[in-house]
Amino acid sequence: MEKISNSEYRKREGVSRSELNVLLTKTPMHFLYEQMTPKEDTPSLLFGRAVHKAILEPESFFDEFVVGITVDKRTKEGKEKWQSFVDSVNGRDIITPEDFEKIKGMKNAINHDFLASAFLTGEHELSFFWTDEVTGEKCKVRPDCVAVVDGRKWLVDYKTTDSCADGAFERSVRKYGYKFQSGMYREDISRTHLKMSASYLWHKKRPLPMHLEFISVRKNLSMRDMTYSEKQ
Repeated sequence: MEKISNSEYRKREGVSRSELNVLLTKTPMHFLYEQMTPKEDTPSLLFGRAVHKAILEPESFFDEFVVGITVDKRTKEGKEKWQSFVDSVNGRDIITPEDFEKIKGMKNAINHDFLASAFLTGEHELSFFWTDEVTGEKCKVRPDCVAVVDGRKWLVDYKTTDSCADGAFERSVRKYGYKFQSGMYREDISRTHLKMSASYLWHKKRPLPMHLEFISVRKNLSMRDMTYSEKQ
């Protein structure tokens, strides 16, 4: 368990859940391609990074992000203003004013929810590294938060979604490999004999209202267990 920056974590040797999930759901060729090809940034990925930063590390949010200006990029004047703005942000990621308002609404929803606030209050930059005993492969995970609630430690991941309807979380579990992620968390927990539980905070990002759900992962879920979590 180490407290390092996200950029340092990504540089460290070891396979992550997202990489292993490619092998699980696709083919070794897909895995090799993603290892050799820089990942394309998308508005969805940018929004996800921004909302995590705003909620988990608000004190340094504007060190990495800046809210964009509203200009008409179809005009010469608008293009010039936009380029001048881009040149002034010193490499920070630019989010739209609309997304920034969404993020503020999501943060406000968490601040007014006792359970959500409790499970997202803790240590936010902890990275875990270990070597799998069966394969000898170096592995790594980086949960969003290590929280202590009622004397019990929790590894918490904060997820955004378009829906909190029944079945929405289960579909995302299968699509994004959350069950495998939980298994990797538990693999390291069992190896180090830490007494922790894994959980997800599931947050609807649009449309209003900003609904929240807390999902606790079943105790017997392991890295090689393909059953997924249950709601509580």
